[in-house]
Amino acid sequence: MRTFGDSLRAIGQDFIKGKTFWLPVVLAILPCVLLATKFRSNMPQLVVTAEVVRQQYALKGQALEDREEFVQGLKRKIESVFPAQAAVPFATPSVSPAKEGENVLSDWDAMPGAIYTVKAKVANLGTLSSTISFVSVRLIESVGGRMSWLGYAGWPKEDAKLPQGEIAILGNPAGQPIEFKLFGSDLLDFQIVEVIGRGLREHLPKDIRNRPEILASFLRVLALNNSFRQEHLVSIADPANQARVFLVIEVDDVYGRKGLVECPIMDYGAWK
Repeated sequence: MRTFGDSLRAIGQDFIKGKTFWLPVVLAILPCVLLATKFRSNMPQLVVTAEVVRQQYALKGQALEDREEFVQGLKRKIESVFPAQAAVPFATPSVSPAKEGENVLSDWDAMPGAIYTVKAKVANLGTLSSTISFVSVRLIESVGGRMSWLGYAGWPKEDAKLPQGEIAILGNPAGQPIEFKLFGSDLLDFQIVEVIGRGLREHLPKDIRNRPEILASFLRVLALNNSFRQEHLVSIADPANQARVFLVIEVDDVYGRKGLVECPIMDYGAWK
């Protein structure tokens, strides 16, 4: 299929050869092309900036906690489960099983939701005033370059005006809480990798604590009866996979222009 650029090159070659029958056509369409280019350059250019100022999580049936409090509580639950998981291959009767509800790996929806408080702004860098028509937000994981949604949420309806060259605040100026309904346990897996990784860094000798295979062995034991869960946990812990979790905030205006920004949540791209 011939593109517009191919057509221009063909016309140019005909001019070089002295064929001027294209001249009336060029003169007729040139004003339209210039007008379209000028209009496009005047359209609003949306630049979105945002930061996550608070993270809150809760296991099923429990109250929301800020991230650090949640991680400490998750650590205690893993500590209660790990001895029984490690003893499974040996069928040791003296090891008491984890109490009901303590095994954070047993339920598909063990962590059904998360709330992120976001401060966000959008700037109109065009020469035309505009109006925000829609704001969407997504929670994404990336593991080894493969991206997938971790959950869904809605942003409050926005119809803010965007005067030329000005900035509009999205949502609550103090921070807009966004509640996500999560798909499965993938986000919890990132938290588990964080908890066990911290423990290894605190208690193992310096010469071995930074080796990813040590972390992977602990994760395999923790998810001993779930091969799919094992694979996901180990993939997150592998620094070669550059595993991370982030929010994507996308703003649309009445002209159909879009602006988006990524906000980091967790990043395990470097095993330290």
